[in-house]
Amino acid sequence: MGCEKIRELILEYPNGDLTQIENMEVEVHLRECADCRSFLDESHRVWNLMDMWDGVDVNEGFITKFWDRVSHEDKRKGGIMEFFRNWKPAWAYATALAVIVIVSVILFNFFESGRTNIVFTERDRADERLLIDFDKSISKEGGQSLDVYGPWDEPIEENNKGG
Repeated sequence: MGCEKIRELILEYPNGDLTQIENMEVEVHLRECADCRSFLDESHRVWNLMDMWDGVDVNEGFITKFWDRVSHEDKRKGGIMEFFRNWKPAWAYATALAVIVIVSVILFNFFESGRTNIVFTERDRADERLLIDFDKSISKEGGQSLDVYGPWDEPIEENNKGG
């Protein structure tokens, strides 16, 4: 019989709850195995300490109050609010801050994505000049009608060389 099985039987060995065969197997094994003898000695010490322990005196209604509270706690459990009720304030603040940051990032990206970045290149500037020159050549207003559409800050030079 192995040490594991003997250690299970050792717990019942001091009380005399083993059969004669089990009792003899334990005794033979204990003569041969120092680890199991040590386990038996330690279990004797534990049982002796437990025998010396004085119980705790409780009030008359302790057990009734205990089970009432257990049943009350069982009824209170459940729901998502119970989960948050036991949180410490620091956790609640950290969670609220995390939610605010996440919502802010999502909203910022949502509203920011609607705007496009307009890049006005030299080629666009040349096209705009071409349109303005074309408008000046066919317009009776003196070529000023397309000037308002230019997206650049610097004024466009007018070319009046005998056109």
